[in-house]
Amino acid sequence: MNACHLAVDIGASSGRHIIGQLENGKISLKEIYRFENRLIEKNGHLCWDIDHLASEVIEGIRQCAVQGYKPETMGIDTWAVDYVLLDSEGKRTGDAVAYRDERTDHIREQLEEKNILSFAEHYAKTGIQYQKFNTVYQLLALKQEHPEQLENAEVMLMIPDYLNYVLTGVMKQEYTNATTTALVNAQSNDWDEELIAKLGLPRRIFRKISLPGSVVGEFTEEIRRKTGMKKIERIFRDQEELPITSNLSDDISRALEDADYLIVVCSPSTKESQWVTREIRYFLKTHDRTRVLTAIAAGEPYEVIPEVLLRAGDTEFEPLSCDYRGGFRKAHRTEIPRLAAPIIGCSYDELVMRRRQYRMRIATAALSAVTALTAAASGYMLWSRAQILQNYRNMQ
Repeated sequence: MNACHLAVDIGASSGRHIIGQLENGKISLKEIYRFENRLIEKNGHLCWDIDHLASEVIEGIRQCAVQGYKPETMGIDTWAVDYVLLDSEGKRTGDAVAYRDERTDHIREQLEEKNILSFAEHYAKTGIQYQKFNTVYQLLALKQEHPEQLENAEVMLMIPDYLNYVLTGVMKQEYTNATTTALVNAQSNDWDEELIAKLGLPRRIFRKISLPGSVVGEFTEEIRRKTGMKKIERIFRDQEELPITSNLSDDISRALEDADYLIVVCSPSTKESQWVTREIRYFLKTHDRTRVLTAIAAGEPYEVIPEVLLRAGDTEFEPLSCDYRGGFRKAHRTEIPRLAAPIIGCSYDELVMRRRQYRMRIATAALSAVTALTAAASGYMLWSRAQILQNYRNMQ
C-alpha cells in the first residue's frame, strides 16, 4: 500500500477523518469516518462537548486501522479562537466555551470606556480584525466571571492543540491558531508581551509558539492501545539529499526552532559538512551554546567538532562532549550520563550517583529475595528432616 496521511477536519457541526495518498501521480482522498459535533448548555454558557470530540477523533483513528490504513503523519484542523485552560496536572480548569456564547458582547466597549486599550492600538499590534469572539475577549470575559480558572491555569491550548495533547501528551501552541487570539504581534510573530501585561492576563499560559508542520509527538501508549495503531516513527532525520541551495529546508528550520537541545554526532566528515555548520548556526540564532551537545563517534575532538562550536571571533569554546569511541558498554556506563545530565537538569556526578543508588536498590532487593528463598529452603529442609525422623520413630 502507498504511504498515506490522515487529516482530521472538524467544523461547527461535524468532523471527518480523511486519508490522503498519491496514486499514479495524483492525490486521492478517502473519507474514513464522519461524526457529529454539537453545542451543549453547560454552567450557563454554550460549550463544545470537548470530551465527545476527543473520543470521536480517537474512534476515527481506530477506524483507519480497521480498514487497513497506517498513516505516516496526521494533522487536526478545527475552527479558530476557542480554547481550553489546563492546570499543572494537565486537567481542564473550566469548560470549552464556544465562540457563539454571548459572554463577550461588551468587552471591547469596556476596554474603550476604561481607556485600557483602544481598538486602533490593538489592531496596530496584531493586525487582527475585530470579532467579539476573538480569544482575547473570551479570556477577559473569563477573567471577570471566573478569575480562579485563570489563576489555576498553567497553559492555554486552542482546540486542535488540545486534541493533539489528548493524543500525544505534548502541549504545543500552533502559530496560525495562535494569531486568532489577537495576542500575537504581527511584527515579531510571537506573543505580544506588552499587550498581555496591559490586559492583566497571566503570561505563563502562553507557551512557545510552534510553526505549522512541526512535529507534536507520538501517540501515547493508551491511544495506541485504543486505536490499534502501532508506534509511528518520528525520529528527525534526512530521508533524501538536501537541495543545492543557500537556505535550509523549511522542515529542518522548523525542527531546529522547536528543539530544546541539538546533539551533533561528530566524525571526520562532520567538520567538512557545510550543512552541519549551517544547521548549527541556525540553531544558535535562537538558543544558547550550552544547548549544543556533541558526541564523538570517531577521530580526535579538535579534528571532528565543527569550527562554529569551537570559536566565535577571538573567543574559544569547549562544547560538552561525550566519547563514543570506546565501545558501547563504556559509553552506556559513563558517556550517556554525561550527555543526559544537562538535558534533565542535573550535574553529571548527581546523575551517576542516582544510577548507583538505583543499582544498589536493585541489588539490595535481589539479595533480600535470595535471602528469603534461602531461609525458606532451609526451613523446608529442617521440617522435612524432622518429619523423616518422626516417621522413623513411629515405625520402631
